[in-house]
Amino acid sequence: MESVKNKKPTEQPKHLDWASAVETQMETFPPSVQQLFQLDLGANTSQDMEIGEQSILQIPELLFHQLLDEKEQKIYLLQRGKEALNKKVDRLKVELAGVKEEKMERETELSLKIKELQEALNNEKKCRMEMEASLARRAEEMAQNALAENKEETTSLKEKLAQVQEDLDKSLRQWEEEKTLLLAQKNEETSSLIKKISQAKEELKKEKEEETTSLKEKLAQVQEDLDKSLRQWEEEKTLLLAQKNEETSSLMQKISQAKEELNKERLQWQEERSCLLESVNVMKQALQEKEEQRQKHEEELSRRLAQLEDLVSNMPEKKPKRRSLGRRFIQIFRRTRGTQSDSDLPININ
Repeated sequence: MESVKNKKPTEQPKHLDWASAVETQMETFPPSVQQLFQLDLGANTSQDMEIGEQSILQIPELLFHQLLDEKEQKIYLLQRGKEALNKKVDRLKVELAGVKEEKMERETELSLKIKELQEALNNEKKCRMEMEASLARRAEEMAQNALAENKEETTSLKEKLAQVQEDLDKSLRQWEEEKTLLLAQKNEETSSLIKKISQAKEELKKEKEEETTSLKEKLAQVQEDLDKSLRQWEEEKTLLLAQKNEETSSLMQKISQAKEELNKERLQWQEERSCLLESVNVMKQALQEKEEQRQKHEEELSRRLAQLEDLVSNMPEKKPKRRSLGRRFIQIFRRTRGTQSDSDLPININ
């Protein structure tokens, strides 16, 4: 990214300097080798340009995806914090429900104690009524037994009955006193218990109000923290999105600039390639003209050679064992022509 950004507009591509050096060195080679080397040079330059373009386009895409991953990770951490705050609020709600349940259990326990005291008072009344009925039955039985045994003992029985009645009255008075004392004790205990129940209710009510106030304050604080975190999260999200859009726009601008530079280099390379192809065509045409001249020269030499052979064949033979000077000249000429033909063969550069 920085290399593309800091690149000077006037800097020449490296492959152009390399091509100039190769062209300078290529001037020392034969024409056929120069043509082959120029074609290979054009192909390699095109391939290098394509590889460079791919590498330049690949770097911004990797950086772009890395930035996207960092932004998504920050957003994920903010969402995790929001979930933790929601869990804290749910936990406080559960604690409030537990306090309410404990209060209901204590009220139920007090109601059971009051019910037990009322049952004990009812049982005591029932015992007193049973005792009175038992004493009445006992007195009646004693009177009937006395009348049945002896009527003469009526006076004695009356006295005994009076004594029994007195004892009964005494027992009744004593029972009444004990009853009054027990009722007073029960009333006192009931009043004390009712007072304790009222005091416990007041304490429960006060404790409930304090706990409710504390829970409301905690919930308000948690809600305030949650709202603050949400506002901060929204601000960071907006900032990150703006930064992401700005970086994306900058990357797209740099990519567009790199593409424009590559297009300029591609156009320049195409112009150079057109010049090279034009030079190759000119050299091909020159080689073709040279080949035509060589063929004409060979035809002329063949014609002259035929004339020499005819001239030699018409000359009279003087020494059969010794080769004539003309034949030796013809043989040397043929060898020279064969060597020259091999070196002047056309080279196919297609």
